[in-house]
Amino acid sequence: MATIVKELPNRSYSINSKRERSFTRVWRVSFDTNDHDEFLAIDEVGVAINQPYKSCFVNNITSDQEAEDGYDYKVTASYGPYEIVNPLDESPKVEWSFEKRTEIIERDVFGNAILNSAKDPYSDPIEVDRARPLLSITRNEPDFDFALAYEYVCAINSTPFYGAPPGCCMLSDVSSSYTEDTTIEAGGYWTTSYKFAFSLNGFDKVILDRGFRKIVDGRKQNILIQGVPVTEPVLLNGAGEPLPEGTDASPIYGTYFVYVRLPFTIFEF
Repeated sequence: MATIVKELPNRSYSINSKRERSFTRVWRVSFDTNDHDEFLAIDEVGVAINQPYKSCFVNNITSDQEAEDGYDYKVTASYGPYEIVNPLDESPKVEWSFEKRTEIIERDVFGNAILNSAKDPYSDPIEVDRARPLLSITRNEPDFDFALAYEYVCAINSTPFYGAPPGCCMLSDVSSSYTEDTTIEAGGYWTTSYKFAFSLNGFDKVILDRGFRKIVDGRKQNILIQGVPVTEPVLLNGAGEPLPEGTDASPIYGTYFVYVRLPFTIFEF
């Protein structure tokens, strides 16, 4: 069977405001019998969707029978920017923003305890405004692992993540919705959004060491002033004893890991 494929010279070119180029190519396919169809003509030309050519990609193909005898066909291919066919191949959508929030602080920007002239914490806590960086990443995924999402929501990073050292980023929310799509093998996909919150000081809780009791010989005793139990918490030295008054000893803070730490590398962002 002899088949003649000839590209015709009548190409057309264009360019849009984004400086994206597009053009068309046309072929005539001639068979020596008339028992073929338009699809076989495309196969003979050898073009396919997203096939590259001169920095462009095939995004549309048409095949027309030129005469009723069924011997000759005209195949036209349109070229332009790359078009994503599989939604799972789409690039993630990444968005940055800031969340303004009020925060009670016990230390200044230099790490010094905020105390009154008597070296006691103020009865009225100091509130300041903080801007927390937020990161949102949305992508199409073949499935949604609810158990994994439940495990990770409100966890903080145990490994560096987007420039944040361990303990300075929290996965604050995960949401996902299903879209049916018969063009992909799985029959559909999940569009999942991950929201992360960042804190330069980390998410571990730091609290001033103070209280009403002390440790004496391994046992707890009330702290007394002139034989009377104190009614306001007293600064402690980190070992269960009152911080000596009239000294330059710095207040002691305790740091507590209150959020589980997990590796964010599992998300492969």
